Amino acid sequence: MNNHLKVLIIEDSEDDVHLLIRQLKKNGYNPLYKQVQTADDMREQLNENKWDIIITDYSLPFFNGLEALKVLKEKNIDIPFIILSGMIGEETAVEAMKAGAHDYIKKDNMARLIPAIGRELREANIRKQKLKAINSIKKLNYKLAKKNKELINNYKELEDLNAKLVKAKDEADSANRAKSEFLATVSHELRTPLNGILGNTQLLLLDNKLDFDIKESIETIQERSQHLLTIIQDILKIVEIDTGLDTYIKDVFIINDIVKNVLHILQKDIELKQLKLNISIPQITIHSDKAKIRKIILNLLSNAVKFTEYGMITIKVDIIANNLIFMIADTGIGISDDKIKHIFEPFFQVDSKTNRVYEGLGLGLHVSKRLIETLGGKLWVESINGVGSKFYFQINVA
Repeated sequence: MNNHLKVLIIEDSEDDVHLLIRQLKKNGYNPLYKQVQTADDMREQLNENKWDIIITDYSLPFFNGLEALKVLKEKNIDIPFIILSGMIGEETAVEAMKAGAHDYIKKDNMARLIPAIGRELREANIRKQKLKAINSIKKLNYKLAKKNKELINNYKELEDLNAKLVKAKDEADSANRAKSEFLATVSHELRTPLNGILGNTQLLLLDNKLDFDIKESIETIQERSQHLLTIIQDILKIVEIDTGLDTYIKDVFIINDIVKNVLHILQKDIELKQLKLNISIPQITIHSDKAKIRKIILNLLSNAVKFTEYGMITIKVDIIANNLIFMIADTGIGISDDKIKHIFEPFFQVDSKTNRVYEGLGLGLHVSKRLIETLGGKLWVESINGVGSKFYFQINVA
């Protein structure tokens, strides 16, 4: 045992100091000490050094134990303070303990000194660790309080922002409803006379005595009216989906019949361009919304025919784990990388020049995507500019 111990000794007797030091060394301590006899000397040593323990006589010619305690309290330093005196009464000892002394020992009972020093050093270390923990907790509480204040401020800011977002959403929803109502009204008002025009052109075309030029003009009117009606129907379908008025009707049908019907509608344009067809569709019955599936296939095939001047259109259908995977590939103009990410946006045109070759409002793919999403499926595209495109859609048909 070789413990370094820094001892501040308040004592006027050199013999008692030497006796104390011998006692400490005898019990394994390696003391580094200073002897003082006045309050000023004590203050100086407390300022200049850090002491492990203070051992003081009670009564000195110009100083005493109670005065030494006051000096220690002035410095607000926690150092074990032991009174070692030959002449101290019980009442004086009690008074000293109440004033802050940690122990008092009579000089004729030195056997108590070493255990008392060990105990007070341990308790001082415990107090030191406790104070350190308390200070750490205070610092942590301060940081937590500061962080909590920041969180409260952030929460208030988020609440304000959320209120603004809710207000903006309500305004946007209101604007969308107004837009949808307007589009629905306008589309309805346009569709009614267009149906009349289409009906009348069909009746006129039944007349076999029509001149060729007149018949051709009526067919042009019919074709343009049908094109405009398709645009109006696309707008109405978007409105229905946006306003939640879109309905789902589950049918049971054969997918081949849908494809044949759509190809029949597009047959004139396919033959005019002399396009080849490569069709691979198993004879399967599916469960889904027949009208929506037909509209999706019609939009995708119409685009394939429109943007393919020569070559081939491929239609392939697979069923994997109750999922219908429908592919339409063409050898048309393809889509550039900078445009493919916008291809499903409403009113987007691959050919956006003012003198563009291809007609259309840019709603077909957007409507198809929205319809597929209402069926719980997805639509995607692969394309190489100048080579062709492949459109896929997948839906559950169980």
